[in-house]
Amino acid sequence: MGNLSTLSNSRDNNFNLIRAGAALGVFVSHCFPFTGHEFGGKPQLLGYLSLNVFFIISGFLVTKSYFDRGNVFSYLRSRVLRIFPGLILAVVYTVFIIGLFFSTLSPSEYLLNPLTHEYVIKNLLLAIPDIPSGLPGVFHDSIFRPIANAPLWSLPYETGLYLSLMLLAWLTQARVRKCIFTCIIVLLLICFYGVFVSNYVSRTEEYALFFGKETYRLGSMFMLGAILYLARHRIILSHLIMTVILVGIAISSFYRPIFIPLTWACLGYLVLYFAYIPKGSIRAFNRVGDYSYGIYIFGYPTQQAVAQTVPDLPLVPFFVISFTATMLLAVISWHWVEKIALSYKSPITPTLQKR
Repeated sequence: MGNLSTLSNSRDNNFNLIRAGAALGVFVSHCFPFTGHEFGGKPQLLGYLSLNVFFIISGFLVTKSYFDRGNVFSYLRSRVLRIFPGLILAVVYTVFIIGLFFSTLSPSEYLLNPLTHEYVIKNLLLAIPDIPSGLPGVFHDSIFRPIANAPLWSLPYETGLYLSLMLLAWLTQARVRKCIFTCIIVLLLICFYGVFVSNYVSRTEEYALFFGKETYRLGSMFMLGAILYLARHRIILSHLIMTVILVGIAISSFYRPIFIPLTWACLGYLVLYFAYIPKGSIRAFNRVGDYSYGIYIFGYPTQQAVAQTVPDLPLVPFFVISFTATMLLAVISWHWVEKIALSYKSPITPTLQKR
């Protein structure tokens, strides 16, 4: 066990492993509909849970990054270098390799089609709220959906939350106003989570309060991560607390209206516990590389391509083939693009650490 404030100062943690597991969870959840299984129940819950984990980690680490780096421009540079190099490679792969090969249009018709141009521009700009989901003549007879790269839908939410947190932190940057920043984050967490839970329990499809339903779910997870960082001095990660939470979640699983809200609320603590407490050989994963982003952004178009090329594959062979190809792309992306880009991040100047 240990105090989160002390543990979070170390770069020796399991975040890479947890992110890889979350990316794998999203990937596996998509394997079911691509092999003819119904997309619902446990596979869908696995994907939802995995994306929540991503946003909790982002909220925690991005808040830490802002206060460690100490200025807006350094923070922005770091965020851009983390998101866009891999995204650009994924869009090129999806449009000019997968799309060009699988489109029913001729190469010239496909490349000159306005929908192709719209797809490239809107995805690279993370245009909100309408990122085009399909490419002309590509995957229109897909067993699942005629979508070129579905997971990219979450990136506008993530970048929007990055910018929102930066703006709030900048507006309240004076030391005497740190409590204002914290109070705003807490208020946003309560509002976002409250709307999400109330609509989930009432099974309301439309969220009437300004935003779509994913804004409230993902926003609450991001704010939860931010709050856990801001309150790190008061948080103890212990085996006992972790055990009590897991027992509570297990008991609540018999009553779904309580299970989901309770799981989502406790997920942040569980993520941080597994990020910092387990030690030993498990930490060796950090030397491998951070392939989670690559798995996330290259997985779906690769799964579409495998499903089109070898239809009617059983679940396990489909997973093995598509995941092997995805991992190869993720390794290339990390070592040749993402890692190099991240080396240009601004150095940390911890001017805000004592706020």
